[in-house]
Amino acid sequence: MKIMKVSNILHTLSLIAWVCTALVSLCSSNASGAEHTVRSPDGKVAVRLVCEDSRLSYSLVWNERELFQNSALSLVPVPNTP
Repeated sequence: MKIMKVSNILHTLSLIAWVCTALVSLCSSNASGAEHTVRSPDGKVAVRLVCEDSRLSYSLVWNERELFQNSALSLVPVPNTP
């Protein structure tokens, strides 16, 4: 079994997080019914994002194994604290 380096996993997940953030803004701009899939360069990680009725959900596939299916996704702003 081939093991990915932790740095590679973190890099892939940070890229996916950036794309998710961009798609949250797309979902909030009346793109209901929109569906987008983002894949890692090697194709081992795929995230499917769905915007339905201003709600965003995602599915995560890793090495052809679905880890999350239609999970709710939200961003909660945290106020700056001094």
